[in-house]
Amino acid sequence: MIYLEFKNKLFTLGAFSLTDIQIFYPNFDHRRLFEWQEKGYIMKLRNGWYCFTDIEKGEHFTFFVANRIYNPSYISLESALSYHHIIPEAVYSTCSVTTNKTMTFDTKIGEFRYNTLKANLFFGYEITNFDEKPVKIAYPEKALLDFLYLRKQYNTDNEFIELRFSLENISTEKLYTFLEEFKNHTLEKRVKNLIKAYANV
Repeated sequence: MIYLEFKNKLFTLGAFSLTDIQIFYPNFDHRRLFEWQEKGYIMKLRNGWYCFTDIEKGEHFTFFVANRIYNPSYISLESALSYHHIIPEAVYSTCSVTTNKTMTFDTKIGEFRYNTLKANLFFGYEITNFDEKPVKIAYPEKALLDFLYLRKQYNTDNEFIELRFSLENISTEKLYTFLEEFKNHTLEKRVKNLIKAYANV
């Protein structure tokens, strides 16, 4: 197996799996993967998933990888809130929601964290293309709801204010439309308390 031939076939995938390799090379010798990792050509993302070390890396690529290596999932929570400029801080981990079990992967390109949502709450995201690679990312309103639903440690007005949310770009209409789908009175109360807290700032 010639590495350059392998790279030419798989490079455009961005992140590739053992299944992807089998499509192009049904008789692929998996020992090549260990060899190419040792030579610094490729890196392991998680069991069965890899990327090329010289691929351009950044937030958009990290989001793409997050979608790919644990599916179904979409970017949400702190990562989407930061992307949409709802919170001011950069986020160390790439945060997603999934209908699979909660999971964390530590990789050479960063930490990927996934929180579980029920299947009926897996909505409210758009597909955005970055460098011709599709990325599923929550709308700002859904990212905010996912955050309030899953990060239950924030409750008081002061705790909400300390998060330094910027709510100018949040559509109240879309927020409450999404909120109805949760059918969760506790979440409804927390959303109202959050909006009230920021109205008094």
